[in-house]
Amino acid sequence: MLRLLIFALLSVSLTAKEEISLDRIVVIGASVSRGFTEAEPFGGEKSNLLRLDRYLDAALTAPHGKIVNDSNHLFFVSTEKEAAKQVERLTRRDPTLVVGIDFLFWFLYGHPEKVGDRLKLFDRGLELLSKIDAPLVIGDIPDASAAIGHMLSQPMVPNTKTRDEANRRLAAWAAKRPQVSIVALSDFVKSSEANAAITTGPLTLAAGTTRNLLQPDRLHPTHPGCAALALAIMVSLADNGLDQEQVLWKPKEMVELSTQSDK
Repeated sequence: MLRLLIFALLSVSLTAKEEISLDRIVVIGASVSRGFTEAEPFGGEKSNLLRLDRYLDAALTAPHGKIVNDSNHLFFVSTEKEAAKQVERLTRRDPTLVVGIDFLFWFLYGHPEKVGDRLKLFDRGLELLSKIDAPLVIGDIPDASAAIGHMLSQPMVPNTKTRDEANRRLAAWAAKRPQVSIVALSDFVKSSEANAAITTGPLTLAAGTTRNLLQPDRLHPTHPGCAALALAIMVSLADNGLDQEQVLWKPKEMVELSTQSDK
């Protein structure tokens, strides 16, 4: 019998309890944050409806400012250069919260001849994040091997030992920074691939219903998947004083709100 995997999306490193400001939220990162579908590899209306900021906006019933999405679906083309630009632009935006759910992904994944030493590149990603002087929600590194043959090739995927070491380094880095929280993107992908139950905050998605959280490319979330990720981020914000009653814990309603074309 398949063992159920519980996606317990709690912050692993936030210790501060001071209430967070939602005035200036900025999303950084790659295609998961920007919105992506294989039907529109360079962006378009369908991809636009998968932007993470739309789902964060739908999830938050608390008063909040306009959410800026500065992520880039071509992040992987020039990872360090694009990441540095995004971090530099943050200084001008003076964010009160930064969300980078997939910011670190391409600091570990990619063709060996381009990536080089994966862990050294990953450390440089952490160095860039260290420049952010604001509360930060970051995703850990998932096992995306199911995407081999779709969006990824075998050489682009780090082995288990490398991925585990990267996540260990991320956890150690975050433990020293009270403003940083980690969302278990690795558990999200693992549970979705297993079609297992996912629990985040007061919401539980039953076993047998979570396989549809990932698109057929096995790398990017569907509309319900975007809603689940947004709610995972809400759980991490609860550690910084966000009241759970200020969150819409209804994924279907979130999808309806997020896919309104006038947003």
